[in-house]
Amino acid sequence: MLAIAETIPPEQPWTAQNAAALDALPVSQWLSEQGASPLAIWMFGWICRGGGAQVFEPYEASMLHLCWTMAVSPPGTPLKSGCCTAVPARLPSVWLLSLVLMSS
Repeated sequence: MLAIAETIPPEQPWTAQNAAALDALPVSQWLSEQGASPLAIWMFGWICRGGGAQVFEPYEASMLHLCWTMAVSPPGTPLKSGCCTAVPARLPSVWLLSLVLMSS
């Protein structure tokens, strides 16, 4: 998704080479096509519904809209900083740590 966002001109997103295709593709469909995990789908739903100040449903918004939002977002925002991709990798260690601390 970050690679797609880099192709979106912030001032004129409709001029991106693949703008029409991205605008016709809902975020929820793109996630499904990528084989996104339930956690990733939930995380994007949270971001789209307001956690990332987007306030739209993933099935209503286009990938062009989401990627444009990323293109104009300052560094360090949730989607740009990679935190969404880091969460699944960290969950097992956090879960195991909680077991160890609870049993000690």
